[in-house]
Order: sequence, then C-alpha cells, then structure tokens
Amino acid sequence: MDLRLKFTATGDDILDTKTITIFEDHLARDYFNFGTNRSCSLGWKPLANYSVTSNDLPAMSTWNCHGSTLHAYNNTGGGQPGSVVQAGWTLINTVTQTSQGQSVNLGTLQRGYVVVYYDKDDNLMHSQTVTGGTTTYGANNEQLPSPGTLANQSWKWYTCTAGSWAKNIHTSY
Repeated sequence: MDLRLKFTATGDDILDTKTITIFEDHLARDYFNFGTNRSCSLGWKPLANYSVTSNDLPAMSTWNCHGSTLHAYNNTGGGQPGSVVQAGWTLINTVTQTSQGQSVNLGTLQRGYVVVYYDKDDNLMHSQTVTGGTTTYGANNEQLPSPGTLANQSWKWYTCTAGSWAKNIHTSY
C-alpha cells in the first residue's frame, strides 16, 4: 500500500510517497522481517526492508524456537531462549514421541496453530508455528539429518513440515 502526503493548502501535488505493508498477523510480519534460511543465532539482524540498510539495524541476540513461536503468536518476548510455550494457548497441537519411527498424526492444522514437541519423559523439546497446510516456520526450525541431539540443529529461521521433528527426537531424549 502506498501512503501519499499532500498539503492541500498549497495544491494537489503529492509531496512524498511511502510504501507501507499491512500484515495479516504477527506471523506474516515476522516472516517478512526475519525471512527464512537465515541465522537466528547470536548477532543476527532482521531483513533490511524499505530502503533501510543492514548497518542501520541492531544485532539481535539468539532466538530459539519457543521464543519465535511466542513472538509470532502474540507479539511478546524478544525470542530469547528463556521464552517457553505458554500453557493455556488455545491453538496448540501436541506431539509426544513414544517410540522410534512412530508416525505422527497432527490432526487438522490451521495458520497460526502452534505445534509443540515433547519427549517420552514429557520434556518440552521444540515448538513451531503453522503457516498453512502442514508447513511450519520459526527460529531454530531446521532439523539436520542426524537425529537425536540439539547440537544437530542449525540455528536458522526455517520452514519445515509439521511432524518432522518427532521423527528426529527419539534417540537421545
């Protein structure tokens, strides 16, 4: 959307035009600002939009999956590792891995739903936000091929398929 500035007392000439973006929700805003396949580790920066240079943006501290999920859910928190999924959220699908290779049925997912993963001992492992269909988005959302340890995460803003994490958390947890 273009915002046009006129001062009608001096005529109908447009003095300036600025482009603004109106987002569907916090998730769309985060995707626009943080992108995908980019670092969410220490010192990362949002994307430089609207002719802003990267040098003009502050470096961000490490964002984890839970922090990005919380930020996309209700625009709170700074994404830091101390953030956790909030009990009582109404749009949550929970995945508990009970055995190696178990298939995961997440039911019907809608945009904005939060998918939360627990290990067999009920420890919170990962969370991600559904962007549509079975696609999810969040910080530290890329799971590398070697299963079983948090060290095998890439610390990237990433999209993946809902349920894919459950197939990779069974060995060490």
